[in-house]
Amino acid sequence: MSPDKNISRKVKEWFIAKNLEKSLKKSRILEIYLNISEWGYNIFGLKAASQIYFEKLPSELELHQMVRLAAVLPNPLEMDPRVVNSSVLWRSKLILKRLLKYQFINELEYQNALETIEALAEA
Repeated sequence: MSPDKNISRKVKEWFIAKNLEKSLKKSRILEIYLNISEWGYNIFGLKAASQIYFEKLPSELELHQMVRLAAVLPNPLEMDPRVVNSSVLWRSKLILKRLLKYQFINELEYQNALETIEALAEA
């Protein structure tokens, strides 16, 4: 599909999503998405991104690193998870708040990751 944003593309995407949801679990859809997504110039998949940006396997990433990777997904060619600029900081805070709200992390994990990300932004 082309990256153009128009109504016919959105309708096609909606039908594709509905068909996928009928045949695959949401966790599998997410896994596929993370493994084919572009995370930077010529960086495809979460494993490649975690190794290139943080020299770790995805299972070895710390929470603040995971959040920063997720923060760059909307615009991976313009943002780098190692460089905590205002965009990466804003999106990282949003992701952390949602992780806390939906109880994927606790308050201590939230505070530690937030402090680390904010310190990187100030550096």
